[in-house]
Amino acid sequence: MEIEDVCRLARAEGLSYGQYVFAHAAELAGKRPKPRLRPGERSCRYCGRIFLPVGTRHRFCRNACRAAWNQEKRRKMMKREAERDER
Repeated sequence: MEIEDVCRLARAEGLSYGQYVFAHAAELAGKRPKPRLRPGERSCRYCGRIFLPVGTRHRFCRNACRAAWNQEKRRKMMKREAERDER
């Protein structure tokens, strides 16, 4: 959804742009367009930032994103194992 569309919807409800965005934050949260990638660019698996990979196996924009993604993955796995052990 473009800014112009949001402005049009806000005017229809008699609100300013900021008031409309505040009132409909949950509704608008998932409506961001995906950024267009140029040739050779990738999107980070963790944060979504666009970057130019150095190698073919490069999936993250920086080491902090790689570590956070792996930690999140491990935590999910440990949680599933704990739930399975409780049964």
